[in-house]
Amino acid sequence: MGTVRFRQPILSRDSNLNPVFIVADYEVEGGRSAKLAAAARVATKLAEGRVEVGVAAIRDETAGTNATVLGADIKARVGAGTELRGEIAKGGRGGLGQGLAYLAEVDHHGTRLDLLAYARQQDASFGVGQQNLVEAGTRKFGLDGRLRLTDRISVTGLVWHQQQLASAGNRTAGDVRIEYRRDTGTIFVGGQYAADRGLDGKDRDSRLLTLGGTQLLFGDKVTLTGQTQFAPGGDADSVDFPVRHQIQLAYRIKPGIRLIGGYEIANGDGYVAHTKQFGVDVAPWTGAKLMSTLNQQAIGENGARTYAQYGLSQSVPLGKNWTVDGTLDASNTLKGAIPEGAVVNAFQPVTSGGYVGQDQTNGDYAAVTLGATYRQARWSVNGRLEYRNADSGDRWGLTTNFLRTLGQGKTLASSIKAYTITDRSGAVATYATADVALAFRPLDSRWSLLERLELRHESADAGFSDSNVLGVPAYGGGQQVTSRIINNLAVNYRTGPEGLGHGTEATLYYGAKYVAGRFADDTYDGYIDVTGFELRHDIGTRFDVGVSGSAQHAWSRGAWSWSGGPSVGVSPAQNTWISAGYNVSGYRDRDFEDDRYTRQGPYVTMRLKFDQATIGGATRALFGGRR
Repeated sequence: MGTVRFRQPILSRDSNLNPVFIVADYEVEGGRSAKLAAAARVATKLAEGRVEVGVAAIRDETAGTNATVLGADIKARVGAGTELRGEIAKGGRGGLGQGLAYLAEVDHHGTRLDLLAYARQQDASFGVGQQNLVEAGTRKFGLDGRLRLTDRISVTGLVWHQQQLASAGNRTAGDVRIEYRRDTGTIFVGGQYAADRGLDGKDRDSRLLTLGGTQLLFGDKVTLTGQTQFAPGGDADSVDFPVRHQIQLAYRIKPGIRLIGGYEIANGDGYVAHTKQFGVDVAPWTGAKLMSTLNQQAIGENGARTYAQYGLSQSVPLGKNWTVDGTLDASNTLKGAIPEGAVVNAFQPVTSGGYVGQDQTNGDYAAVTLGATYRQARWSVNGRLEYRNADSGDRWGLTTNFLRTLGQGKTLASSIKAYTITDRSGAVATYATADVALAFRPLDSRWSLLERLELRHESADAGFSDSNVLGVPAYGGGQQVTSRIINNLAVNYRTGPEGLGHGTEATLYYGAKYVAGRFADDTYDGYIDVTGFELRHDIGTRFDVGVSGSAQHAWSRGAWSWSGGPSVGVSPAQNTWISAGYNVSGYRDRDFEDDRYTRQGPYVTMRLKFDQATIGGATRALFGGRR
């Protein structure tokens, strides 16, 4: 159980109003019993490196079944601009006979023609459970291309057929347009065709003509984009190909940062939906460069460490000290409703109107965020206010952080986070936390101290489950309220300067918490603490060995648990440390396990401090590659 919180707002659609997906890869524990999870791939290169052939195998026994997958792949360069790729694999949770997946692609890039032809299939039963729901159980083949007729005129086209293997849904579609590029913009005209069979088995077609373009204004600082569509024969029944009218305005604040506002009217089969969007579009790493620079100016030597816990991403600089951010994301259906049986894929959001999610198709929502950061030479404060109003419920969120450098290697930090959700029935869930932390790491001292005090409150009315978006513990049958006071203290001593093979390092830490809670009519409270140590000794400048141990004591119950074992570490590159160890015994406590691994068994941990300037060096050191 947990909650992922983003440092910046994630809009439901991108700047072109295409749906945005958040993809999270995760693993869960399968219990205390030992299970095998292993994979291997072997590859060789032929024809002077132009052809690569590989085979792979996966075995996973952790999901309660013996999942086995075998596969083969090939990649070949045919000429200077053409590459062939092929993959095929068989197997699933029930063994090698369960599912099939394959991919075949021809990719060509030339001076006048870019072309991609593909065919792919993924059975629903294929794999070990890692498949994307949108792609599972589908077969798709198509052709994407772009032909440059002159320096200014080009033709782009997409044609594809998609079939759902486990339902009636399928689609044959095409999109072709001719584009004329001017010095100050573009003009395009094209057509779209879609022949759908929805999940309800009914056929729906769309035949649309599109006219649009872009125009640069005011010395290229403003970009105006618009397009309109109409259906000459009146066919606009495909749920993903309604008649759409769009307008967008983008203002370039500085290179890589744009302020964007967009509005869309979609007129589909039985519904009219309006989508509104306002936000900041930041080119990759541009905002990160800005934030990294300002952050290190504000909080000095411990900048990267404290930013990971207390930073927020704000994109638009205003003067020397201020950085702000704001977003608006809204969709409302003015008339009718999106036919739920018209969708081709149950897990794919419709292009216009409704929710971008798999829980429901129809529903109005509006989400607003406002954030700001203020920085001085030795301190900074940031905050964000979030609100979302929707048919499914309302949400409020507040996040604020304060950082203050007290000198070289000494930092004071504090944060407040509060979130609440209200569902359709009026039930409320709340999560709130406040903390203050001190990092005392003087550059001229061999001693360091880390102290953090946290107050946390969680509550959920009857009707909520543990799957609520806040990650608040709940059991559905009644109200749950939990309050905690948590303190962590660590004292460290090293015999030489950090990172220079200083010899020996010793750490003592003590964590304590008081918990009071109520489940329906049952109340409880208790005091739990953890006392531990870690000893490490350097072997040269890159390697080290260590041993650690800790004991957990629940005072009210008189219960004890302990964790401990040896470990080895290596620093393959600057700001990178990898350790592997084995705990002979262990325990779990979510309030104390963030900084050290206490569960029983083998483990591997990695600490990596990076930004856009250092990630390349760390990647080369870990995985090889050109400098």
